[in-house]
Amino acid sequence: VGNTPMLTFWAKGDVSTTGNILFSLRYLAENGAILVNSGNIFFQNSLSSTDWNQISFQGAAIPAGTRAVFLEINTAVGPLLDGRPNAVFIDDVYLGLSPIPEPGTYGMLLAGLGVVGAMARRRRAA
Repeated sequence: VGNTPMLTFWAKGDVSTTGNILFSLRYLAENGAILVNSGNIFFQNSLSSTDWNQISFQGAAIPAGTRAVFLEINTAVGPLLDGRPNAVFIDDVYLGLSPIPEPGTYGMLLAGLGVVGAMARRRRAA
């Protein structure tokens, strides 16, 4: 909760220069209700029909009550006007979260620093 994940994936394909391809990242509650929607992020200008390109997106902060993450990637269907297939390939989707320490972790850190401080003080006094 409160973390801002980084979504990355690799894509290649051909949707022409005017084709629409987009993704949307949504955080869902336990009942399936959308808590936060990233909106539609277009990335057709980042695609190549021959080379894989990495697409990265910093997501919104994860709200309290999130039980699932929904990633939608879509494009129009059907062949392009010159007969080429309208195809986009997605690979290696990763939603990375940096760990947020639990409150007990901070307590252990403070206790450890207190013990080290006390030991250093005792050594100085001796």
